[in-house]
Amino acid sequence: METIKMEIITGRTGSFRIGNCLIITYTLPSGNLILLDSGAKSYDPLPAYLDERGIRVTGVIHTHLHEDHIANDRLLQQRYGADLYASVSEIRSSADPERVLQELGLAGWMGENYREMTAPLVFTSFPDRENTLTIEDCPFRLVPLPGHSTGHTGIITPDGVFCVGDALLSDFSLENARAPFELDMSKAMDSIRRIRREDCPYFAVSHRQVVKQSEIRRLADQNIRRLRELCAETASLVEDGMTEEELVDIAAAAREIHRDYRNVFFDIYIAIREELEYEIRLGRIRAEGEGPGRRLFRVQPRG
Repeated sequence: METIKMEIITGRTGSFRIGNCLIITYTLPSGNLILLDSGAKSYDPLPAYLDERGIRVTGVIHTHLHEDHIANDRLLQQRYGADLYASVSEIRSSADPERVLQELGLAGWMGENYREMTAPLVFTSFPDRENTLTIEDCPFRLVPLPGHSTGHTGIITPDGVFCVGDALLSDFSLENARAPFELDMSKAMDSIRRIRREDCPYFAVSHRQVVKQSEIRRLADQNIRRLRELCAETASLVEDGMTEEELVDIAAAAREIHRDYRNVFFDIYIAIREELEYEIRLGRIRAEGEGPGRRLFRVQPRG
């Protein structure tokens, strides 16, 4: 059985891993913990680790409410009465799981799993704008970073560690993700630029790595470059008259993604469709009709 090892990033801000998921923590003056998201899988040994050390998790501040960021919410709320915080629009989505399932294209066992995870949870909202959440006189800055989800939020701890959630891909994800999920590609790129401008000593990225200020511009630029490349690759596969459904299948096959393949955390096909939408908004592709059967056409550049 894997063991939990908590490490300090700076000041009272630390981290520990559950599987390949990096959880950011902040130790309050009382000695109890605030978590920034609660992990990608439920982890029963967590309470035993905390209880042995006399630690309680009194709150979880969420970047967003996708399944891979809330897996231990129920456990922490039931055992410690932990407060669960998220933006208004994220809570609105979780209160209507069907909306999330539709946005992410989830179906079958994943959809049922999400309903089961969110149904008993009680959230406290914060506004969909930049603001501060203060817990035990400790201020957490909340920075809207929409794109990956409607109400995705970055969280800056009192020590200045910026947890950007899934608004920025880690080096690992840049190398390995075949179709990074963005609900709105344009907003996602704007959020990456917003992260790039922030002057913080450390950034926690995609729950996989912590990078220093000196590295964030490089990583942000690589993220934007990679997302643009993927969108351009999808657009390059368009043949006049092709349906959207045909394009998505071809793009998925080009990335060696099979139709029956489903990533545990999001739907590959929804991600590729948003790449297409981005190219349509840029005017490089023209679409006629609605839905998966609409016809696609290349737009010839002027001059």
